[in-house]
Amino acid sequence: MRIINPGNVYNSTLEAVLGGVQTFRNPALVNILYKLGFIENYGTGLERIREAYENVELKPEFKVIDRYFFLTLPNLNKDSYLFDAQNEAQNDANDAKNDAKTETQKTLEEEIIDLIKKNNSISKIEMALKTGKSKATIERLLKRSKVINHVGPKNGGHWEIVEDK
Repeated sequence: MRIINPGNVYNSTLEAVLGGVQTFRNPALVNILYKLGFIENYGTGLERIREAYENVELKPEFKVIDRYFFLTLPNLNKDSYLFDAQNEAQNDANDAKNDAKTETQKTLEEEIIDLIKKNNSISKIEMALKTGKSKATIERLLKRSKVINHVGPKNGGHWEIVEDK
């Protein structure tokens, strides 16, 4: 899939944006859209795209040409109907990586639970800073967690840990 956006990277370089620098043509509009709940987080889309292709050979392509930004996303399902020994070996390797990643996530979830027990109104950004992970990683973990719940409004509220009885 190829996505073409008219307009260059605003007031920055492609390398800086891929490195996490946020740039906005209209910061006031972005802030309003965020407060209205139309966007949940801004400035993390390219990072999430790169993370989605982390464990595969094919990689997304980011380009800036003239006054256009191009993003090409390779189809990861292209040859999924084929099955052979090579695919099986690759699947086994990916399963091992995913299992290792799950163990890491369990450890991260435990870290976050400890942080919440110390301060149940801790923000996602504070969690990210204290664990050394990105805010997007923290958000994904919180969304998947079966033991961590947020109670109250988005901007405010507190965290609760569901204990097994």
